[in-house]
Parts: sequence; C-alpha cells; structure tokens
Amino acid sequence: MSSSRWTGAAQRDSSGLAGSSDPALNRLRAALVDWRSSLLDLSGRNRLLNFRHTRTATLEITAPDASAVLADLSRGWFFAPVSGGDSVEGSVDGEEGAGEAPGSRTFYEYASTSAASEAGRVSGLVTQKNTQARLDASLYQLRQKSGQMYNDYGLWVLWLGVGMVDWREEGAAEVSSAPLLLVPVELRRDDRRQMRLYPAEGQDRIHNPALAVKLERLGVDWASVADCDVADPAAVLAAAQEVVRAQDGWSVDERVVLGLFASHKEAMYQDLQQNEERILAHPLVRAVGLGPDSGLPDDLIGFEPPDLDRIDEIQLPERTPLVLDADSSQRQCIAAALDGRSFVMSGPPGTGKSQTITNMIAALMHVGRSVLFVSEKAAALDVVRNRLRGVGLGDFVMALHSGDTSKKAVATELERVLTTEVRITGAAEHELDRARRLREELSAYAAAMNQIREPLGRSLHDVLGRLVLLERADTPQLALGARSTTTVRQLGAGELQALLEAAGAVSRSWRPAAEGDAFVWRGLAGASAPTTVLAEAADALGALRAAAERRPFAATTPEPRTVHDVRQAVRMLEAGLPNRDPDTVSGGLSGDLDGTLAQLAELFGLPKPEAAQAAFGLLELADLTSAAMRPPARWFDEEGLRVAHRAAEELREALAARAAARAAARDLFGEQVLEAEELPALVDRFMGQHRGVFARLSGQYREDRAAAVALTRNGAWDRTLPQRLNDALAWQITVADFARLAAHHEEALGGYVPHDEDELTVLDAMLAVADRIAELTRSVAHRDLLTARLADGTEPDPLPGLLARGIRGALVGWCDAVTLRAERWSESSTGLHDLFDESRRVQLSFTLFGTFDQAQQVVDELQADPHGPEEWLAYRSGMDVLARHGVDELVPRAVERGVLPERLPEVVEQSVLKCWADDLLATDTRLASTRSADLDVRVADFQEADRRLVVAASGAVIEVCNERRPRRFSGGAAAVIKRQAELKRRHMPVRELLCRTREVVRLIKPCFMMSPLTVSQFLPADYHFDVVIFDEASQVRPADAVNCVYRADALIVAGDEKQLPPTSFFDAAVEDDSDEYDEHVPDTFESLLHACKAGALRELPLRWHYRSRHEDLITFSNRSFYGNSMVTFPGALEHGNDIGVEFFPAQGVYDR
Repeated sequence: MSSSRWTGAAQRDSSGLAGSSDPALNRLRAALVDWRSSLLDLSGRNRLLNFRHTRTATLEITAPDASAVLADLSRGWFFAPVSGGDSVEGSVDGEEGAGEAPGSRTFYEYASTSAASEAGRVSGLVTQKNTQARLDASLYQLRQKSGQMYNDYGLWVLWLGVGMVDWREEGAAEVSSAPLLLVPVELRRDDRRQMRLYPAEGQDRIHNPALAVKLERLGVDWASVADCDVADPAAVLAAAQEVVRAQDGWSVDERVVLGLFASHKEAMYQDLQQNEERILAHPLVRAVGLGPDSGLPDDLIGFEPPDLDRIDEIQLPERTPLVLDADSSQRQCIAAALDGRSFVMSGPPGTGKSQTITNMIAALMHVGRSVLFVSEKAAALDVVRNRLRGVGLGDFVMALHSGDTSKKAVATELERVLTTEVRITGAAEHELDRARRLREELSAYAAAMNQIREPLGRSLHDVLGRLVLLERADTPQLALGARSTTTVRQLGAGELQALLEAAGAVSRSWRPAAEGDAFVWRGLAGASAPTTVLAEAADALGALRAAAERRPFAATTPEPRTVHDVRQAVRMLEAGLPNRDPDTVSGGLSGDLDGTLAQLAELFGLPKPEAAQAAFGLLELADLTSAAMRPPARWFDEEGLRVAHRAAEELREALAARAAARAAARDLFGEQVLEAEELPALVDRFMGQHRGVFARLSGQYREDRAAAVALTRNGAWDRTLPQRLNDALAWQITVADFARLAAHHEEALGGYVPHDEDELTVLDAMLAVADRIAELTRSVAHRDLLTARLADGTEPDPLPGLLARGIRGALVGWCDAVTLRAERWSESSTGLHDLFDESRRVQLSFTLFGTFDQAQQVVDELQADPHGPEEWLAYRSGMDVLARHGVDELVPRAVERGVLPERLPEVVEQSVLKCWADDLLATDTRLASTRSADLDVRVADFQEADRRLVVAASGAVIEVCNERRPRRFSGGAAAVIKRQAELKRRHMPVRELLCRTREVVRLIKPCFMMSPLTVSQFLPADYHFDVVIFDEASQVRPADAVNCVYRADALIVAGDEKQLPPTSFFDAAVEDDSDEYDEHVPDTFESLLHACKAGALRELPLRWHYRSRHEDLITFSNRSFYGNSMVTFPGALEHGNDIGVEFFPAQGVYDR
C-alpha cells in the first residue's frame, strides 16, 4: 500500500476527533488510532496481501490439485522425490521477493525428467523445486521457523494458501497475489525420516484476514466470500471469482502454496475499531494512554501497598491460599491484587514473577475473581499453567494461546471440567491454628533476632553473626562481669565504635598493660610537656650531684645522698662562716680551694687542712694576722702560755681582793687612804693605846682622831670610825699587793697586765686567743713562722687575710650554689612528681625525694623511655573509654592470658557483643527458647505445617471453585457445552461458544490464559474479567494490550524493563520518528510496561533473586544493569567444576 493511501486511511480513522471538546479524550482517541493502525501491515511486505516466492520460505504445490491435497491431508502427504533436472526454476529460487506475475507460468518449467512431467504416476506432493537438496532445505526451514514461532508466541504460521486472488489497487500497474483460504498444516518426519505434511492439530482453517481488511479499505464488498464455510474451498473460490469479476484486472487462480504467514492481528484491529467507545471510556485505558493526564481519581490507581514488615498481620498466611512459596515482596503484590489494585510488578530475572502470578491467580480464584492472564510468549503462559497444574488447579484454567484452541478442543475441555469435579479439601481448622501459632512464635523470634536494637543500631542476628566470625577467627574469649551488663546494654553504635577504637589505641600502646607497675611512666597525668619537665629535673639533679661531688673537703666528708644532707653540709659550713660578707662570695664552685688552703697553711707552718674545722681554724689564724691586738710572742710557747695563765689567775684574785676591800671601805673612806703611810700605825694605836676613857683625853688621841677624820670621804668623826680603819687598811694593803703582783708578772703578760676589770677582760680574751692558737697549732712544725705571723708587735702581713678572704668566698659560693641547685632540684623533682596521679606519687615520693641514687635511677628510667609519655597517654585515653563502659577489666585479663595486643579490639568486641547478646536473650521473652535442638524442632514443625498449608491451599481453592460450579446440566449454557462436546463436526466457533456460555464458563474456568491475538479472536467485547495480568510486559506493545485491558477492572503488569523490547515481527510499515513535542500528539511507549510505569501505576518491585545456583551467575547483571537492587544468595558451594562462571580462553588461530 502506498504511503499516501495509508495516510488517508489514518485520516479516515481519526475523523471523529474534531467533534470532541475534551482535549484528553482527543489525545486518547488519537492514541487509539495510532495503536489500531500499528496492528496492520497493509503494505507490500505482508505476504498475506502480496505473496511472492522466496528461496526457502515458500513452496508451490504443483500437483496434485487443491481438492486432492485437502482431501488426503489428514493421512499425511509426503513430498515426491525430485529426480533432478537441468532446467532452472526461473526466478523462484532467485533473490528474496523476486518473482513473476502469477499469470506467467515460468514457476512451473521443469525438465522432461522432473517429477512434474510424471505427476500422474508419482505419489506425493510436487513442488517447483528441481533438486532434492533445495526441496529439503525449504522443508527444513519451514519446519524450523514455524516450530520456533509456535514455541515462542503460540502462533501458528505454517499454512497452506488455497486459491489465490490476483488484485491491484486502482491506477497501479503491479499485480499482487493473496491467498483466499489458510489451512493450518505441520511438517513431521515419519519413521523413515521423510518429511510429511499433516493438518496442524488444534488449529482451524480461516479466511485470509488481511485480505478482507484490505478489500474493505478498497471499497470491495467481500462479505459473500467471508460468509462461505472454510470447509468448502470450492464455494470460497466460486464466491471469490464472482466478486473479482467486477474488478478490472483481477482474477482468481486455484493455486496451492505452502509458506509462513505471520500477521494475524486483523482480529485485534477489528476489536479496537468496533469497540472504540467502550475502550475510550475505560479508566485503565485512559491511565495507559494518557498517564498523569488521565484525570482519574487518586484512589482508583494510586494506593499504599501493605508494609512488608506487617504483611503477616495484613494478609494472614493461613487464610490466604498461597499454592507456592512466596516471599514478603511477592505477598505484597498478592495482597494488592486481592485488594483490587492496578499496579506494575517489576522484577529482574529469577525474582519469581511467574511464581507470584501463579499464587496471585490462585488467590484471586479463591475469592471468586476471574482472571485474564496474557503474554505474547507462549512459554511464559505455559510456565504459569504448568505451575497451576502442578498444584491441582489446571482444571480451572482455560488455555487459549496454543494448540488447544480448536472448536472441538475447547468444547471438549469445557464439557470435561463441567462434568468432572476434582475432589480435594483444604486444611482443618486446628491445622491452621497450629500453623498460625508456630508462625507467630517463629516470626516473633525472627523479628526479635532481626529487630534493630537501639541505641546499638544492630540486630541480634547481626551481633550473633559477628560473634561467629570472631569465634572462627579464634578470638580469645574473655567474659565481662555482671557489673558491665547495664553499661553494655546502653551502648550505642558510635560508642561501640569508639570502644573498639579505644581498644585499638590500647593495643598499639600495649607496654603499660604488659609491664604493669614496671612501666616507668605509669600514672602520668595529662601534662602538656612531660619530657620537658623530666629534662629539667634530670639537669637539676645532675647539677646538684655535680656540686655535691665538688663539695669542699670531699676527702674527709661523706658525699651528700639527699637534699637534706646537702642542706646539712651547707649549714655546717655556714656555721664556720658566721660573718658572711656578700662581697667575699665568688659566685661559684672554686676549683682551687685546696691550693689556697695549702698556701695559707704553709704561711703558718701548718699542714693543709683536710677537714672543715681545721680549715676554719686556719682561717681564724689568718684573721689574727690583721687583728689590732695579738698575743705576745711568749704566749706562743707552751710554758710561756702556762705562766701567763697563772699570772692572770693571780692577778684576777688580786683584783678581786682589791675590789672587795675597796667595796668594803669605799662608803666611808676616800682614795686618800691608798696614800696614807701612817695608816697601819694609826690602826694599831686605835686598837690598843686609845682604849679606855682617859686614853681619849690624850693629845695623841686627838692627833690620831684628826688623822682618821682626814681619811674619810665626808671629813667627820663617827664613833665607828676606829673600827672601820681596818677596812681602810685592808683596801690599802690589797692595792699595794696588786701593784706588786702586776709588776711581778709584767714580763709574763707583756702589755696585757690588767689594772682593772676591763683590762682583765682583754687579758682573758688574748689568753683565749692564745689558747685557740695553741689548740690550732699543736701540729705546727715551725712555730717561729707562727710567732712571726701572729705575735703582738710583729709587722702585719696582708697575704693571710687575702687568702682567707678567697677561701671564705669559695666556701660561701659553694654553699650558695649548692643551695640554689638543691632548691632547683626540689622544685623540678616536685614538678616531675606532680606529673603523676596520686597513687603513683606515693610510690615516686620514696624514690624521687629519697637519695640521689634513687632519684637518679627514676630519672634515668624515665629518660630511657622517651616515647613512654605518649604511649601512656594513649593507653590511658583508651582505658578511660573502656572504663566508662565497664570493660577496662578485659585489658589486665588479656595480659594474664597472654593475648596478643593486636587482637585486643577483637577480644573487646567479642566480650561486649556477647554480654549484650546474653542480656538481650535473658530479657526478651520472644527469645525464650534459644536451644538449637528446640528451635530446629520448632522450625521443622513449622516447615511441615507450612508444606501442609501449601498443599492445603490448592485444596482450599479447589473446594471454593467446586462450590461455585453448576450442578444441573439439562438446560442453559451447561447444556450448550455438553452438546458441542458431543458433536463430531460443524462445531460452534469458540468466540460464539464463549459468548453463549459465559456465565458457566466463568464458574468452571475462572482463569483464561491467552495471547493478545487470541483475546480478540475468541472473546466477545463484553466478556469481562475482574483482573487482567500481563507477563513479560516489556515485550508487549501498548497496541497489543489495549484489547485485553478494556476487558478487566484491574490491571497487573509484570515485567522487567531491562529485558528485550517487543518484537517488531508484526509491526506495521509506517512509523512516526519525529522527536519534536506536540501536546496534541499522544505519547508513545516502547512497551506496555513502560507505558504503565509512566501512567502513574504504582510499582511494586520483586527483589529476591532465587534462580541462580551460584551468586556469580547474577552478580554481573545485578551490578551492571540493576544497580545492585537484587537481594542475592551465596551458593552452598563456592567452587566446583559445574559451579559459577568461568572463562575458558580458546587458543584459536585466525585462518583466512
């Protein structure tokens, strides 16, 4: 057909659009026109309209004639062997599509020895092939391709074309040939492997459907031919000849051809054309055709599917007849189907789409719903049909997609099911209750096992799985104490991660744990620079010990062992340096102190002092060299010093006596008594001569009285005066005695003879100095040197004083320096001490504040471990985290067990998770039974109950369906079915039979399985279904599905958009490839699946992949095409000769 005429036909189809005021309806009508037009191929490509021989796909039956061929077809025709000839078949075996006009007889030119020339005596079908090889090749191709098409799509494409109409369009010069009748045939091999031609079983003869449509388009009345019985070819030929007689250049020929005639969608075209208004009014068609613009209520298409986690509550398994196993996503789809919802059931390969459809059909039949199951692929329909047959529901399925669609077969099947009742019952009530109880217990157990527990964020199943992995890794097991349970129970996911990280930190800082108290940095607090503090302490201790080693008089004094000893030594030296002159401090440790001391001792003829006291004595001697008063030279001799001491004692006594006598007389007498020479005589006269009364009258008395008065202080007489004269005389005598004694000791005492108490004090001081010198110089070798340096009257020498000053400066400098260093050590040791915690301080105080050796050992140990602070702080930080969660006890126990440090995180994880799991098992009542044996028994019981439920499910469906079946067959639709089944021939067409018996058929066959083509062929427009289900919807075009969609209330579309698109085998020749958007042009989709997903139908995905025996078989597809959306299962075996996928490179060599 030319493109201009096709465009005109399309315009005529859409002539009603302009009258509608609804834009959405107009778009839908335009979409329907497009769908309808795409069903037909009225071009020259259609072999039903323009038959041409090809090299291998067609055969011309040249003998016998049509009536003979059809008469004996049931017995099976074999093909006459070709003896071989030299003639050529003309263009028959030329290029594809080449050929001559049917009027020319070049198709039948044979050699004189060919089978055609001997047709009268050859028994078999004679074709145009002139070699046996070409004939065999054609028969092979016809048989292979027809079988493949039937297996894939359920379409029979191998037909005998009986009678040929030669026609042409008005004005066309080219003539086309179209077969009148199509007789279904099949090629079989007999016992001798010879190909024979038989009638196809289950198929009926038909008029050429494309020819009727085409002639109707051309305005030719073909009704008289279409009304002829296909069983009478002669009548069909006669009627055709009568019709074409009126057409110029048309003719009818009694040819018989064998070929593949593929396009039979004319019935679908007629269906969409005749039921246009019904289709346009259907909401599901609007949803498919218009998508979001359909204007349908939200609750008609949109819905919220049951929650997967609550599917057991929403759809009780015991009350829903699932005839096959179903996972939660499959049951979600089944629940939506039972709720009357329309949706897309998407599922990658192996996710159980056909299994779900089987369950869905059974469940729908159980609730009294009728189902139309449609697929382009016969294999997809057969899979579901076989599954239903396998569970005993095959009798309730009407398969009208393959070889069982003949009138006789359909009537016979309906009569068989009508009169034969399947006897089976469902499960008893107590079995259902037991199954429910077991399910609830196991579901509760499973829910408890898989419930995400907060705050940990894991399920018990995850935790136990992790514990198994840890156990398989031979992780040492350490149990936590009961005190940790509460803390572990409140453990969060982040806290667990922090716990494991802390355990990792501890494992990387293992020495504190392994060494325990021996780890020198143990107890370190969070100081910022412990090594700096340690360096300061080490330097201070070294400096202090260096000062102690360079102490004065080290040979005779023990080395200080403690700070206390240092301070004691300083105090001892400071005691010998009572007058510390800051100007004398040298400011450091004098290294020449011994030399100075030796030099000073040499000046005095003394040995070098080795002890501090001796040195201090030497310094005293040096000080005397510059003293204003020094002992006389005689005193440097031992005897002279003794004499001086005796003289001093005598003078001390004399001074004492003089002082006593003076004290006794001083109150009455004056100093003049010391000069009175007559005082002794005067005392004698008063004591003897002047006694008595008359003696006082003498002149002598009067003279003596006057002399006595002159000696008094006041110049007056006192009766006691005579008696007191003895006191005056005693005073005079003691003074004279002292003077005499002082003169006597003048030589012994030198210039230090005392005349009064003050001078006596000076004498005592000088004697003390002399005694001290004598004490200090007992070992003097050259006393003359000593006398020359220290004796009174010698020339002063400044050198001893200077040397003494330097010695004192060195001693004072050492004392000050060592004091500063002691203070520095005290401060730095305290700082080092304070770096640690309280318990460690107690231990360190005995050593750090003990002897220098002990402190040095501690400092050396600390310095020997420069990375210890970092390691301890990391260890302590990790331990603090472990302690906060009560698992720090694991570390010392791990040390005791000899656990490798790198395994500590696994040990901690295992202990914590085990404690968490044990607590959960003890507190969650759903996990009351955890013994493997008990659970295995319970699982086995449930499995048995579940198997019983599955078996009983089909029984429940059968039982319900049996209750609906008619019990009386004597009249009505049941009687029609029985009558048609009894007929031997002239059966009622399937379409009419189903129309007249639909009430009964719906009861006994609630499920129809059909291809889109057979739906239009066999079902009246008003044959209604509750649900239509499409399988492999990615391979069904919207145009092929509309005839099914409008016959149902709900639409379920199953498929995988990643699968192959619909076949173009039946596509029309004209397509619109424009990419520009036009709001008046309906959207086009490649498949029904895409159209429904774009039409706002809810998508319910199937994600569990079951088919692959090994995960590798689906891994690539899952990752590359499905975005890892499928849940796959590892195989039972990882490796094996027949497991998984393996690449075998072939060592091929390119050979031209």
